Amino acid sequence: MSSGSLTRAGQSSTPDQTLNTVDYSMRIIGIVLIVVGILALAIPSFTFFTTERAVDTSFLSIDTKKPHTIILNPIVGIVATVAGIALMIVGSRKNSVV
Repeated sequence: MSSGSLTRAGQSSTPDQTLNTVDYSMRIIGIVLIVVGILALAIPSFTFFTTERAVDTSFLSIDTKKPHTIILNPIVGIVATVAGIALMIVGSRKNSVV
């Protein structure tokens, strides 16, 4: 039997293949973090509405819409962008070392 681990189908995978999938996953997560970070910097807050029933009787019902605003701190966008860039760099360095 080979030194690699067994995959789901029973085929052996080498450590290089496992590293490539980890590198690929790190790059994907890095890209997602960069996009989220840029969006957090571009759109500092967003508002959504929920509907609540104020009065509910057999013949009358009154609904109110309540706004909820979520404010994103710019530091969140900066940290997410920097973390995404770091994951992209680490993912590409592991690939170039091999």
